[in-house]
Amino acid sequence: MGFKINHRILIAAVFLIANFGQASAQDSKAVDKAMELSGLSVSESYLVTDFVSLDVNDVYFRKLIHRAKRASTENIDKWSRLSIPASIDTLRTDPIPNRFQVYGGGAVVESLRRFKLPKKTAGFIPSVYVASCRNDQGQPFAVLLREPLRSWPIDQPLPVPQKVTYAGFFLGSFATDDNGYPKLFQSAEEKETPLHEIDLIDEENPPVAPEQCVPVFVAKRLRWFPTETSETPPVSEALVKLSEQGMDVSLLLDRVRPRSNKPIGSSETTALYQMMIAADKVDTMPGNPMDFQQLLRSPQSIGEAVRMSGRIRQCVAAKIDNPQIAAELGTDTWYQVTVFPNQRGQNIVLRNPEGEDLVYQQFPFTFCLPRLPDDRSPQELTGAVFEFSGFFYRMWTYPSERTDQANLAGQSSPLIMVSSVKEIRAAEADLNAFVGTIVGAMLLTIGVVAFFVYRSRSRKVEQEPLPETIDINL
Repeated sequence: MGFKINHRILIAAVFLIANFGQASAQDSKAVDKAMELSGLSVSESYLVTDFVSLDVNDVYFRKLIHRAKRASTENIDKWSRLSIPASIDTLRTDPIPNRFQVYGGGAVVESLRRFKLPKKTAGFIPSVYVASCRNDQGQPFAVLLREPLRSWPIDQPLPVPQKVTYAGFFLGSFATDDNGYPKLFQSAEEKETPLHEIDLIDEENPPVAPEQCVPVFVAKRLRWFPTETSETPPVSEALVKLSEQGMDVSLLLDRVRPRSNKPIGSSETTALYQMMIAADKVDTMPGNPMDFQQLLRSPQSIGEAVRMSGRIRQCVAAKIDNPQIAAELGTDTWYQVTVFPNQRGQNIVLRNPEGEDLVYQQFPFTFCLPRLPDDRSPQELTGAVFEFSGFFYRMWTYPSERTDQANLAGQSSPLIMVSSVKEIRAAEADLNAFVGTIVGAMLLTIGVVAFFVYRSRSRKVEQEPLPETIDINL
């Protein structure tokens, strides 16, 4: 092991004195404020060793990865605007003045790798994920993540590099391997260097030139905005359309999809409104949108385009309490509309745990509209027939007297964010034929929906409310 001296605090003081001129050029209050969210101090910023391989047992890495979990997205974004401006080159060659501050921006990810932590620490993550990125100027850097993007391949280059935005704590500048990936290793034990000794040179982890290093940030997750269709990771034309309008696709695939056929709660507020805003901005729908039958047969097709006609059963207004969301949507009120699609003589069947069938001659779909067509009131729209175009959010359940009586956990319904509506004016006879009971209807058993309902019956229906609760009982 290399040369050691006593008094770690003295070493920090030496660095502080050596960099006094540079530090004094910055507003000390601004620096303190910029790193405040990290919970670490200016003096501690001098105790991280740069230009070496990154030890995942380093106490400051572990503090930042834990802080990334605790800090809210809103605070992360706020502090990214308070950081002292610095280029990727500056962070790579002179990391100390900007350490522990929050930086963010756009990037293209070339690979996502997992580094398993073989020694488990109580309350700590079992793996860290390394996103190898380049900024708009092509400069490399890395983001260490608590969470992967679950639809991405791991430990191999992405066939199609993916556009993301990031916001995370700047940890330092660390050595790379021959492929330009940051080198990570785990020392024998988790430790913080004691105050009475510090390694100036570690023969097992020697320093390298700054040109062989990349800046490393620590974040909770990435926001994903794909720009083209691909098979790996799976990106459809509909997801690209939503991404172009500001939809973080990782929210849909990683957060929304696993909650299929559950009630919608406040934890989904960001994703729900983000998709509502994005869908409202889409001018041209993707080709080959799903109809209601295709949608019910593919309830995991989150984010896909939908087009169907149906009669409005009920329209209820919901208020938006968040001023920022209201400003982005252009209104402080949106509408939750229950629609019965034209089932063309086919029934939809849900099966309860006892194997009994609940037959729907009219099955409810839920559409979310930022505004009503032709400035009509909700009452004026009831009974009217419209063609709806939009994007599938997910299956959800809500309390229903009919499903309670049938021993089902709740009424299942596809939830769709609307892009456009067009009224279909039909003759009275045609409309009556559409809404009436069709004798000899052919049964259409939706196995996937039945599966989800059966599965949900085994657990208690969640009581977490909608972002703005609306009770709809059929």
